[in-house]
Amino acid sequence: MQIQPELKSVLKRLRLSGILATLPDRWAYAREEKLDYPQFLELVLSDEIERRDHKNLANRLQAAGFEEECTLERFDWSAKIRIDKARLNELFGLHFIERHENVIFCGPVGVGKSFLAQALGHATCRAGYQVLFRRADRLLKTLARSRADNSFDRELRCFITPDLLVVDDFGLKKLSSQATSDFYDLLIERHTRANTPLELTIVHADLRELAQNRANHDTQKQAKIFAELVRRLAAAGASAAAVTSMGGHFCIGELEAISALPIVNAIPEVDAAIRQRNLKTIGILGTRTVMETRLYGGIFSAAIVLPEGEALEQVDKNYAEMALAGRVADAQRRTFFSIGQHLCRVQGAEAVLLGGTDLFLAFAGQDCGFPVIDCAEIHVETLYQRSVSKAQE
Repeated sequence: MQIQPELKSVLKRLRLSGILATLPDRWAYAREEKLDYPQFLELVLSDEIERRDHKNLANRLQAAGFEEECTLERFDWSAKIRIDKARLNELFGLHFIERHENVIFCGPVGVGKSFLAQALGHATCRAGYQVLFRRADRLLKTLARSRADNSFDRELRCFITPDLLVVDDFGLKKLSSQATSDFYDLLIERHTRANTPLELTIVHADLRELAQNRANHDTQKQAKIFAELVRRLAAAGASAAAVTSMGGHFCIGELEAISALPIVNAIPEVDAAIRQRNLKTIGILGTRTVMETRLYGGIFSAAIVLPEGEALEQVDKNYAEMALAGRVADAQRRTFFSIGQHLCRVQGAEAVLLGGTDLFLAFAGQDCGFPVIDCAEIHVETLYQRSVSKAQE
């Protein structure tokens, strides 16, 4: 069969040029089998559908970013590991996607978690879904870098758009406070997109009211506000509560006295971290209240030095502006770094305590030139360990 230029042009306009590769063979087959024109047309178009399906699958697999081609058929069932084969086969039926459920592969090193995660992603691609595979450290670094150039929302959309997001090697390293926040944002957005609830119990205090009560040193009033929020957490089934803001810890003692739940207090954990590192003198950065009260009088393991004179005012002012904006300016970062370096090089601090939750905006992923102790990071780790131990009871 000789294909005329006019036919090639028509097929190209219809975006059916892929038919040309097999058209002579199909024409010969149709003549041999005496197919009528409708049957011949169906045969040719079926070829085109199959070609497009293969091309789309190849595109989905490439976009997914798998590190290797893993499929369930290639899994080594002879390996000396314990695995529920029936449950695994049911999982690869992909009903969890339709139900908007999450899947966790857990186990010791070398049992095939990464292989099965990628194989599940591969099967999802073959079923026509969009998939994205990322190692946890790369995902979180991407989100962290995006804050520097204000592309966070765009990067976040890249992770929430796929039908399935496969995060490998999650939990191998302790997360920073920023990484914790970013991963929390990612969880929230993906669950929102799937219209499914995220099983977290959270209540929010009024930040303006909190700031006013802190400025007035009205610990009793703020403790009562927190206590009411804790009561709601208890009614929702929580077994413990935490004030996630270091600024909110100004009334933590009063809250512990009236709380309906045990309070996971960050301050004793910070003091324990200082003692564990055998530090004798530390500096502190944060709000004026945090600095002047030496983290609300909760540090006993080391002497504390504060920014002096105008430097204390600069830290307080820059911290308040940064926290309100939710991002750090280069000038603000330079202020924190300069004053922190002075605390260590001139005032004798061995490390600087980051006494404000939002200071991660300035310090995460940066070389500030001096050792730091991040109160928020210590608090996050304490909450994590508390939840793990509770789950194992």
